[in-house]
Amino acid sequence: MRSCLFALLVFPALFGQSPAANVVTSVGYSAPLPIAVAPGQVITLFVRTASIHLDAPVLAGVPPLPSTLAGFSVGLNQTFASQEQPVPILSAAPAVRCTAVNPVVCNTFTALTVQIPFELQPNFEDSRLPANFATLVVYENGAAGDPLLLNPVFARIHVVTSCDSTDVNVNPPCVPLVLHADGSPVTLQKPAKTQELLSVKLYGVGKADSNIASGAKPAAAIPVSGISLYAGFGNGVVELPVVSTALSSDAVGLYTLVFRAPSLPQGTPACAAEGVTNATNVNISVLRGTTTSLDAAAICVQ
Repeated sequence: MRSCLFALLVFPALFGQSPAANVVTSVGYSAPLPIAVAPGQVITLFVRTASIHLDAPVLAGVPPLPSTLAGFSVGLNQTFASQEQPVPILSAAPAVRCTAVNPVVCNTFTALTVQIPFELQPNFEDSRLPANFATLVVYENGAAGDPLLLNPVFARIHVVTSCDSTDVNVNPPCVPLVLHADGSPVTLQKPAKTQELLSVKLYGVGKADSNIASGAKPAAAIPVSGISLYAGFGNGVVELPVVSTALSSDAVGLYTLVFRAPSLPQGTPACAAEGVTNATNVNISVLRGTTTSLDAAAICVQ
């Protein structure tokens, strides 16, 4: 069975029949396997399903999130846990991906957006402790698919964008969610001003300073320590003060970092450029712990 499923995964256009069990074909924001995830991280699993085929998105609704949605459930298995743990599900939605070659070949998936439980035990770099191995298993009406291998890490920061797969309603053109005080994104048309108070939305920051149940939304923001912020100008990098970082009360697994837009060193180019619709001149990098937990967003500052 594994060899057959592997063939379906690598050569989907060669097989017309449905697999005997679902196959996770990609996950989160990057490849290859194993997928690095942090406790509490929100990611999307793209699953080649065997029996369930959705015509429209199904949303979980008000938290706490369910562990079963639209016939799907997901389980987390790890070395340091004796039992499989249910994984909270935010949404299940149909997704189609087509090749950019001729003839065009399209494949249909189910996009399952889930939250990795906070109970995931991360592996710390240079630790002498035994490694924790973890997998996710997607169930369709109780039938298990192939396990997906995970790499449990302390943090796996991702700057949220308007086109992330975690959002059922994708909103191009894609912009990072670095926001003004009124909630609008920083763009070329609405740039940040130096020393303006901004916020950036994040996933994968890891555990907050106090615990919260997986699949729940905190009643109030929970502080997160150990976050560093840097601004790159093309001719240098400076560390910026972090006003606050917190697990947000706005949504499950969402974090908010607040900072002030940096002053521009002499020689920093302006954002506007002829023929460019979304030029930028500052690169904001968010870090927790090591460089493996870093992500960046390019913005326009005047």
